[in-house]
Amino acid sequence: SLDNYPLGEDMKIASSYLPDLLTVANITRDYNAEAADDQKADFCICLQTFQNTNELAKIRDISSTADITFQMFTGMSLGSRMFEYFCWRTYEQFDMYGIVDSAGEKRIYDYVKEASDQVLPFAKVMCGFDWQGLTTCRGENAGIEDAFSDVQDMLIEDTGVLTSVKSRYDSIVGCFKQGEQAGYMAVNYTAPNEDKTNIVDLTFEGCTQVLVYTIDGVENRNLTEDGQLRLVLPAGQGAFVIPA
Repeated sequence: SLDNYPLGEDMKIASSYLPDLLTVANITRDYNAEAADDQKADFCICLQTFQNTNELAKIRDISSTADITFQMFTGMSLGSRMFEYFCWRTYEQFDMYGIVDSAGEKRIYDYVKEASDQVLPFAKVMCGFDWQGLTTCRGENAGIEDAFSDVQDMLIEDTGVLTSVKSRYDSIVGCFKQGEQAGYMAVNYTAPNEDKTNIVDLTFEGCTQVLVYTIDGVENRNLTEDGQLRLVLPAGQGAFVIPA
């Protein structure tokens, strides 16, 4: 289990976030490849559902459902099987403001509830797949900063039938397998407060159609003649794709 809280006062994604998560995800995958069935590990992450007003912490408050779904979809693209919401109750003496206030009344509770309702149904299909690794795509309009410079040596080389990823803004794609069946979790990897809708184009080799799971449900879609699928991913959103 890992906690890295990515949403800071500078309104950017913490540069350490993806390298930290990917490091532990890769360790978990490699360990499980050798471990006995009753000794396998689950990769888990703590979600930032709090604000710390201590000037040294520089943790901003949660201001939308997308702040939370961004973390959940990022975790899922890295094979996470469990989320811990941190923290529940507000402790003003420690400058910690959680999901509920110090009296137990709602604070950001509704954001957390909506995020859970949107994302957790993905577990029904994704938990049947084994995580293989992550690939990234620097967006055409990503700007000067490179969000992926520190993870290049940790990315998967063999992405299976996925041969190309292009996107308007930064995106990440988790690669999965269920036997010989491939699956892919594409995520809009932009700071959710920027409210950027990402266009992600995935190209598959030898495939003609896909099942696409989003927060709106599941859709069977045909690929273009060159095997391309276009996803429209709002801020904080992802899609799980099963090609055939």
